Amino acid sequence: MKQVMMIKFDSPKWRMIDEYKVANPFIEVGFRQVKDVVDLRVFDLLNISRINNNRAEEMLLCIYHLLQPDRRIDEGIYNDEIDQYFSYREWKKKHQPLSGVTVREILTTEDLNEGALLRIFDGVTAAFYKSDEYNSREYRYSNLLELRKAMKHKEGGTNGKAQ
Repeated sequence: MKQVMMIKFDSPKWRMIDEYKVANPFIEVGFRQVKDVVDLRVFDLLNISRINNNRAEEMLLCIYHLLQPDRRIDEGIYNDEIDQYFSYREWKKKHQPLSGVTVREILTTEDLNEGALLRIFDGVTAAFYKSDEYNSREYRYSNLLELRKAMKHKEGGTNGKAQ
């Protein structure tokens, strides 16, 4: 996983799995490599301008495909050839509160498959839209740098909101 974290979004290895240019909006707001995304809380990721629910989901799928290049299990599940049960309810119990869930926690879930990834992400996203951190009128952060500054201030005792 360590090697995957260092892959840059402008590298040939990334371009092989990112056929729809998912990384472009992420690059525009300051993301440079996979590690930049994986280290964030999902709630923070969804609070960055131009990174909506769909773009974040597509990014997680791209990173998942980097981590799991053999797609046979996912294709087997999709085609009902393999039955691999995943309990979102059990996962959710272990990861309370959902506001603290990081992208890394989702991607490193044991026995993760593409369907489970999407179910987890949908559940965390639903929790985000019901939370106090969501504001339908504005994003909390305009770019990754602003988020990092806010996180430093939060560690120093402020409320973490961008000024």
